[in-house]
Amino acid sequence: WLGPARERPFHTEWLRWHGWRDFATGQLGNWASHTMNLPFKALRIDSLWTPQDEGEKAAGGAGPAPKRTLRLRAEVSGIHRDSFPRWEIIRYEIPARGELPPLVLHWYNGPGQAPGPRESIEKLMHRPLDWGDAGERKWHDHAGCLLVGAKGMIHATGHNASFSLLPAKEFDGFEGPPRALPRSRGHEREWLDACRGGPAPMSSFDYAGPLAELVLLGNAATQVEGEIEYDPIAMKIPGREDAQRALAMSYREGWSL
Repeated sequence: WLGPARERPFHTEWLRWHGWRDFATGQLGNWASHTMNLPFKALRIDSLWTPQDEGEKAAGGAGPAPKRTLRLRAEVSGIHRDSFPRWEIIRYEIPARGELPPLVLHWYNGPGQAPGPRESIEKLMHRPLDWGDAGERKWHDHAGCLLVGAKGMIHATGHNASFSLLPAKEFDGFEGPPRALPRSRGHEREWLDACRGGPAPMSSFDYAGPLAELVLLGNAATQVEGEIEYDPIAMKIPGREDAQRALAMSYREGWSL
């Protein structure tokens, strides 16, 4: 039950592992790994993790080296070393990637208690969110992603399984671009195919690793006050030893990585 975590006496509460930082990654690990995947791929945020020459090519540009620093600031119900906050609002500032301009990515968790997010999202989508208290009252909107552009929005459900263009009346009859990515047989099958000498999975570690880094930077931001800056190539938060310590954990004796 303990794994590589710090030594401690057994208690049944530790088995509620989703709530403890030593055993879990919180809702950022549970859900942002799905919901942030859409902007991470589509808006080429992943190019910030590639070597300079490859990153320039992936971002579609040339010239001087791109600025890669990401900035984060978290607003939370409270800062706790052992457990996750009851609610969190995290602002990610993403630098330009080639011809793509800088963007701001907002993560809302526990927004029923957090100040503001529900009202702003409902205003953008022109409908109430189904959090068990609206619509079909089946928690259809328990997770999701909303890309807000100059001419419209794309809304994706929690696992990016379905998409809609908003406002719906302005995109009636719209035909999307042709499908360019291969259809997945499922991540378990992709993994087994790769083990047997087949193609690399769509979420192979060279892609999924940086996505997890982006996601879990939020957990570092929720443990400190103020803004942090992150260099994805150096894997450092310069000038913030408190935040840098939050990027890793100590393995107890007998475990090493």
